[in-house]
Amino acid sequence: MNEILKREKIITECLIKFHNKTSYTPIRMVMMPMNQCFVCDVKNDTRSEYIDNHLRYSHYGYQYCVKCKCLIKIFKRIYEDAGCYIPSSKFNRKDLKKLKFLRISGNKNINPYIEVGWINLNEADIFRKSRDNNLTVLINWMDEQGVLFKNISLENLIFHNRDYFKYSAITSPLNKCSSFWKKMIRNSFDISSRPYKSFEIIENNFKNIHFDGLIRDLIIEFWKGDLI
Repeated sequence: MNEILKREKIITECLIKFHNKTSYTPIRMVMMPMNQCFVCDVKNDTRSEYIDNHLRYSHYGYQYCVKCKCLIKIFKRIYEDAGCYIPSSKFNRKDLKKLKFLRISGNKNINPYIEVGWINLNEADIFRKSRDNNLTVLINWMDEQGVLFKNISLENLIFHNRDYFKYSAITSPLNKCSSFWKKMIRNSFDISSRPYKSFEIIENNFKNIHFDGLIRDLIIEFWKGDLI
């Protein structure tokens, strides 16, 4: 076999082996056979490495031999770029401890109010995709019943925590997420700024129209229902 055919054979084998989702997806490493490399499927001296997010606490990761060690970083990056997880190391846990959000109580006698909660990266990703491709966040908070939690829209958090999330996806700490999430993150920022952009467009195009502070506040309060 000449050199060109050898190279084609190697490339073909690599594509079949490593472009298969089962190759780069971490496995649950519980009751696993010892000395079995799950990359090359050869019995050898192995090491273990967990992925960097809440799944670590369920023992998800990679078991590999010395020869395959160089591939693990690549697998983790492919898995992240595919939108399968967001490493918790990209976020400072202290920044996620006191986050304000708008909440509507199940008790109709209680008006919508601002609650303060936290994101527990040991239990959930920084956010997840909803059925309509919007981003939601699992938020925890404390009341007289104990710790409660629910999924809220990302724009709800962005709007009420500008000191952390800023006003743009580019300057936000969320810019550390892989490109898989970029479009959905930008959409959340657009929704969180929608009334202000509307004011700006109207006032720029109709010079005789100006919204005073009271009218702006009333419109924004009415619009906040879109954040829920």
